[in-house]
Amino acid sequence: MQPHHGMFDDEDDDAKKVEAPEPMRLKALRIMVMALTGVLIVGVLAVATVLVIRLASPPPAPAPAAFYPAALQAARLGLPRDETITALGASGGALMIATMDAKGRERLRVFDAVSGAQLRAVRIERE
Repeated sequence: MQPHHGMFDDEDDDAKKVEAPEPMRLKALRIMVMALTGVLIVGVLAVATVLVIRLASPPPAPAPAAFYPAALQAARLGLPRDETITALGASGGALMIATMDAKGRERLRVFDAVSGAQLRAVRIERE
């Protein structure tokens, strides 16, 4: 008489069975899932790294104060007669005017927006 193995008789039989080769589509699917899992892990690590770096760094410097046309309180700006204005710019409390004279020399003139006084004149030389 053979001994009775119980209700888990199939376990020994399964171990003796030879596995069928894995279908190519299933193998490709497994590789894609593993690759996407790796990409997901790398992405989460990258986001965490960027967060740590951004939170640990000092805050950026504040932007310079915006210049509004109403901030220009000067009634008059003194420019030489032979110079023409080629560009205008403003920052904070200063008005910057790029000029060119009759000989083609360029200058950057900086004026105080409140008083209209010329703060500085810089010659621009092209290289």
